[in-house]
Amino acid sequence: MKTEYGERDMLSPHDVPRVDSLLAQSTSLHVRRQHPKWWSEFDDAVFRARWVNGRDIGSVDTLRSIAEETGVPGDTVREVTLDGRDRSALFECFEEARRRGVTDVPTFVHQDDSLTGVHTTERLQQLVAESSSE
Repeated sequence: MKTEYGERDMLSPHDVPRVDSLLAQSTSLHVRRQHPKWWSEFDDAVFRARWVNGRDIGSVDTLRSIAEETGVPGDTVREVTLDGRDRSALFECFEEARRRGVTDVPTFVHQDDSLTGVHTTERLQQLVAESSSE
């Protein structure tokens, strides 16, 4: 992935500390719904914070900093921690994903077919080709 997407500075999975990303995911969902014009930039910044800089994206302070850096009001993260609606909505998204066959990360879904785990670009192209020809 580092080579294919030009992310030469990405840390390896072994170099990234384990974190609970539930708050980051809930905040992302909230930003997508409440501040859609900043969502893509926010998500990209969370990705870079985790996989390039090794920051703890489970930390309220880290997420608040990322939010403010990307134009999202910093109080957004506090709102998400105090209001359980985004967390509940995220769990609903997880359940919908399970119904669609997503059982692990990564899972690639194309039409009604899914492929779980890390695969080559060729295998992913094969999944799309097979699904599209049915």
